[in-house]
Amino acid sequence: MTGKPQARPGEHRAGTDAVVVALGYLSSFAYPLVALPFLARALGAPVLGALMVVLAVLQLIVYVTDYGFSQSALRRVVTRDSDAELGQIIGSTLTAKLLLLAGCAVVLLAAVAAVPGMRSHWGLYLLGLALVAAGTLFPDWLLQGLGRFTAFSALLACGRLVALAGLLATVRGPGDVAWALTWQVVPLGLSALGAWLVLARAGQARWTAQTRSSVGFALADGKHLFVGNIAHMSMGAVNTVVLGALAGPVQAAYFGAAERFGNAGRGVMGGVSVAMLPRMTRAETDPSADSVRRTISIGIAGAYVLGGGSLIVLAPVLVPWYLGPGFAGAVPIAQLIGLALCAAGGSAVLSLRAAAAHRFAAIARVTTIAALTHLALIGPAAHLWGGTGAAATVLLSDLLLFVLFGIDHLRLRHLARGADPLPEERHDHVTAAEAATALEPPPEPVRHRDHAGLRPGSDAEGRDRLGAPSVPL
Repeated sequence: MTGKPQARPGEHRAGTDAVVVALGYLSSFAYPLVALPFLARALGAPVLGALMVVLAVLQLIVYVTDYGFSQSALRRVVTRDSDAELGQIIGSTLTAKLLLLAGCAVVLLAAVAAVPGMRSHWGLYLLGLALVAAGTLFPDWLLQGLGRFTAFSALLACGRLVALAGLLATVRGPGDVAWALTWQVVPLGLSALGAWLVLARAGQARWTAQTRSSVGFALADGKHLFVGNIAHMSMGAVNTVVLGALAGPVQAAYFGAAERFGNAGRGVMGGVSVAMLPRMTRAETDPSADSVRRTISIGIAGAYVLGGGSLIVLAPVLVPWYLGPGFAGAVPIAQLIGLALCAAGGSAVLSLRAAAAHRFAAIARVTTIAALTHLALIGPAAHLWGGTGAAATVLLSDLLLFVLFGIDHLRLRHLARGADPLPEERHDHVTAAEAATALEPPPEPVRHRDHAGLRPGSDAEGRDRLGAPSVPL
């Protein structure tokens, strides 16, 4: 039986929710700041290095299993026609995540068996895989889609606090590396347990049986975001490696240390941007909600600019104080990272607007172009100018993202005015229509519909979220 959607929080709470979510993500960044120096002293450099390698491999699995659901599934929750659809969304998303996890597990186990360096730590990889599986069940997309921002932030913080207490209580030396791994990976699993208890108590922990097509729908809806996430990850992961190879370890240390300041701001504000997706999505469907869009956009861009500007001004004092003597060379790099953070504010707002309008393919296209440009420039820049060149490349890449997202936003406004699609957009529209016709049966004229048969990006009436026929990408 189809019921009316439950009441959602008012738009006036956007600022409060942003602060609450930011506090939750701040706890995520504070935990490693405390844990890392403790582990360095307790484990020693060789064991800590092995642990960091295991954690890096596990982080790749986290990226793959997240896929893009943090935005695509969140948006589906926000735009559902009824609460009866909630069980379908939950079931298809979690099933898809578990299938991705199973594929990653097969690849990881094969790699552990084939690579001697990994085989010597097979127990850590198995333990880490089990803990990642538990964390995969954390429904961040569901909590935020339902407006449970306070619960989301509290669960994140509590998971980190419990893990920190366990770390301090159980890790005493190199022989405790398994405990060290456990407390580094388990926080999301603890948060997942608490989240499902909260949702079950509210009667929102529904899971309906899924078909192959419903799971395929969830995967298809998030595939472009997955491409964009991989592109963003490659832009961040390659810099220090290239610097170490082409400019030496000193320049890599300067850049890596300075980059931490920018990454802290990006991590917190990135989480806030995703949390604002529900309100921005509803604002995109309401022509009278210009003030909501403007408030969210100014708030996000302003926070990025404030963080970047503060880093530019305070770097000469902050960097030597935090990193100690010998890191004066990191100051100009940190200032360039601050400039890049300011530019990232603009691209973050426009990317959010694109996600709210379900322009996931456009997000993938823009981030892929920027990532390829970044990869082409980082090598020569690192070779010629070391860490400063790498930071300048980051700045140029963020500016390119801003420009490309700006062009896409102008294109969307052009289409919204009822103009003819551009040639590329007309081609994309035909391709999408042909794909939908080839893969899906014709809709039946019945009132109760199977959500699994809908095209990715459409709602239960076959419309895009602007209330018009699907906008070509």
